[in-house]
Amino acid sequence: MRKQIIQTSSLVLIGLLLLASVPAINAQSENNYYVSMENVDAKQESVDSLKNVKSFNSATFTIKPTEFNNAVNENKIIILQLMGEDVALNLHETHVMGDDTKVITTDEKGNMVLVDAPDIRTYHGKVVGDEDSQVAITISNNLLAGMIDVDDNAYYIDVTKNEIGGKNIHIVYRAKSVEFDLTDGLLNDTDEGVDYDSRFEYYETSDNLVLTSRAMTSIKILPCYDRHFKNIYGSYALAEFEIADMINTANLGLDDHDASLTFDYYKRYSYLDSGTGQEIINFFKNDISPYRDITGSDLATLFYGQDFEDTVLGMGSTYNGSSVQAYSVLQMVAGTGSYGATYPERCIVLTHEIGHNLDSRHNEHYEWIATPYTYYTVMSPSVIYNSTHRVRTVFSDGDVYGDATHNNGAHIEACKDIVAAFRT
Repeated sequence: MRKQIIQTSSLVLIGLLLLASVPAINAQSENNYYVSMENVDAKQESVDSLKNVKSFNSATFTIKPTEFNNAVNENKIIILQLMGEDVALNLHETHVMGDDTKVITTDEKGNMVLVDAPDIRTYHGKVVGDEDSQVAITISNNLLAGMIDVDDNAYYIDVTKNEIGGKNIHIVYRAKSVEFDLTDGLLNDTDEGVDYDSRFEYYETSDNLVLTSRAMTSIKILPCYDRHFKNIYGSYALAEFEIADMINTANLGLDDHDASLTFDYYKRYSYLDSGTGQEIINFFKNDISPYRDITGSDLATLFYGQDFEDTVLGMGSTYNGSSVQAYSVLQMVAGTGSYGATYPERCIVLTHEIGHNLDSRHNEHYEWIATPYTYYTVMSPSVIYNSTHRVRTVFSDGDVYGDATHNNGAHIEACKDIVAAFRT
C-alpha cells in the first residue's frame, strides 16, 4: 500500500512539473519574432558588388516595418535564418532618420521640390549571448540589410536591384568569403586643401574649451547621391534605403565615442560629371553648401556612383573647427583595381571619411594581431581585407584598440560638440 502511495505521489509531482513547464515553453516561443525569408537563386555576375565575394547565399525577405518595429519595442528576440543557421538578435531602434524625412529634388521644370522619403527603420544590438558582438540592421517594406559582427566572421546582408516575385533579391555572405587587397595608390585620402599641422594646433589650443560630458551627440548629416548611384539599385527608394543602412552601420564605430549621425533630408543629383576625387569634392563643396545651410545639417556627404579618375576611394575634409570643412565624397562602385564596393568596403570608406570630418588621423590608426588576422582600425590609409588582414569599422581608442599615441576616439570626443554646432 505504501508503495502505491509513493508511486501515485510521484506521478502527481511529475504531472505538476510538466504543467508548470508548458507556460515557460510557450512564453519563450512567444518572445521570438521569426523574420520570414525564402532562399532563391542568384548568379554572381548579375550583382556588381560581388566582385570580391567568393561564396554567398541569396534570399528574399517578407518584412512589414510596423510589425517588425513593434516586435523590437516589445523586446522580442529577432530570429534570422542566415546561411543555414538561426541567428538570434536583441535590437533597439536607433532613429537614424527623422520622423518626417524629405528628399530634395527637382520637378520637370527644374524647380526644387521636397518629396517624402521612404519608411526606413534602423536598429543596433547584439547577438543573444555574445556581448562582444555588434549588430546594425535596417529594414523597409520587404527589405532588410546590415551587418552582424560575431565570432570574427561577420554576416553581411545586402540588397540588389534584381527581383523575384516582386521582391528584391538579397545577398548574404560572411566576412571570410570576402577577399581583396587595396595597395599602392588605392587609398582613402584627405582633402589636400587643409594643412594638417594647423588642424592639430587648433585641437591643442581649444582642448580646454571642449565639453567633456559623455552625453550622446547627434551630428546632422546631409546624404547626397547622383543618378549613377541610383542606377546601381534601380530605384530612388532602394538607393535611399542603402544610404540609411550604411550610415547606421557607420554609427557602430561612433557609438563608443558617444556620437551618432542622423539626418532629416536627402539630396538627389542628376548625372554628375566624372572626375578625380579632388575635382568631385571641389564641385561638391561649392554646390552643396547652401543646401547644408537650409537643411540645418552639420556635414554633407556625396555617395558617388562612378569610379574616381584617380586612385582615391574617398575624400573627407579634415577638421579644423570650421564648417568650411564639413564635406566628404565616396566612391560607391567597383573600381578598375581591386576595390569591389562590397558592403564592408563601402562602410569602411564612409566611416573613414566621416572620421576625417571628426578630426581622426591616419597616423593614429591602430594595428593588432589576433590569429589568424592582423587587424586595423578604420583610419588605416589602406583598405586591406584578405585572408590575413582585416580593417574594422572602429576607431582607435587609446585602450582596447590603441594606446597613448593611437587614440582617434579622443579627437572625436573633443570635437563632436563643435561639429554638431556647424548647423547654427
